[in-house]
Amino acid sequence: MDESFSFVRDTPDDLIVVTAQIDSSIVDLVLDTGASHTFVDFGILIKEGYRMNDTKGLVPVETANGIIPANRFEVESVHKV
Repeated sequence: MDESFSFVRDTPDDLIVVTAQIDSSIVDLVLDTGASHTFVDFGILIKEGYRMNDTKGLVPVETANGIIPANRFEVESVHKV
């Protein structure tokens, strides 16, 4: 199901922060509207029971320091809180 959410940025430099639930963890995510991927700290995934052998492989990610490989996971659910 597609949903839309509104947000307010007081200045052009403000980050867009969305409170979300990843499986059973409540986290604050910084929304990057121009990003091709969504990144979550692996510590949250560990807390939710994910392990390195759950990875779906590596994907190349372009960072300010060049392209690095990152593990890709499929999480069970992500919901806006």
